[in-house]
Amino acid sequence: MNLKLDSLTNFIFPIIMDNMKLSNQAINMKDKYSIIKEINHGMIGTVYLVERLTDRKHYALKIERVLETDINAPKRKLNIEYETDIMNEIYFCEKIKDDERFCQLIEYDFVKDAEYKQKYTDFSNLPSELREYIEEVSKSHWVCRKVYTLIDTTLKQIKDSLNRNEMIFMLKQVYNSIKYLHSLDYLHRDLHTGNIGYIRKTNQYQIIDYGSLIHIDQYDDKEKFRSLKNEELNDIVFYICEKKYIKKFMKDESLFAEIDKYKKIRKRFSKEQSIYLYYLIYTDEFNKLTGNESVLKVRGLTKEDIHIIVNDNVSSLTISVDNRKL
Repeated sequence: MNLKLDSLTNFIFPIIMDNMKLSNQAINMKDKYSIIKEINHGMIGTVYLVERLTDRKHYALKIERVLETDINAPKRKLNIEYETDIMNEIYFCEKIKDDERFCQLIEYDFVKDAEYKQKYTDFSNLPSELREYIEEVSKSHWVCRKVYTLIDTTLKQIKDSLNRNEMIFMLKQVYNSIKYLHSLDYLHRDLHTGNIGYIRKTNQYQIIDYGSLIHIDQYDDKEKFRSLKNEELNDIVFYICEKKYIKKFMKDESLFAEIDKYKKIRKRFSKEQSIYLYYLIYTDEFNKLTGNESVLKVRGLTKEDIHIIVNDNVSSLTISVDNRKL
């Protein structure tokens, strides 16, 4: 049976801070949505499938604890390793409004003294600073509720079924979306296949989950910020491929450090990415060097495709659909 939204939060009218100069101010969501089911939950938030009562359309509702400082001091300086800023997510959504490459924020509000309880997530293995930060947020009296457009599935769920053309089509869409995000001087900081959504009706991939966004103004080392942009782009290639076969080699690159082919890859990619790409492209050499008997798995991409990605990014890749080049 569906639940009214205020059954999860002891609703009071949202408090709007004086310094929040947004075109889409927080909105009273009481009695506007009913909850159908839980979709997912993380360390400080839960996502629900909800139905808007006025037109019966379905959306995703994210409820999460937030610090009062997040509301009072937007774009404050952050510890890049673990802190988040809820206002970054809201400001960013203003900038990408109606852009189909991104999940759209419909409305949001802030509620104080909510009864919402987060499901238990074990974070004992996290770094101490991150653990302390999550513990601080989990004790906050403030909750943010955000209603987003829905995706049909994620790349994580469908990537194994994609053929070469579909894989390259996805890569081009995702690369362009990330580049646009970077052009707005943001880093996503949590890019992986679970945060790339897919809309079947429009054949559109979307970047989702903006909770870890950081703006360049919040980062003291501007040059480091720019280098992290390249790392985010490279991460996409890394995450869509199967890496479990060579995981044991990723901690130590001494076996590969003096190999010219490896050094060429290493100029552009991180250590873990470089070892993996060396494995994908030069599988026989890798297996001979390491004694590894793993089987090459490139998830639909050919070795030639990987070569192009390493050297030229995805812009040089072509696919044919109905005899047309995309």
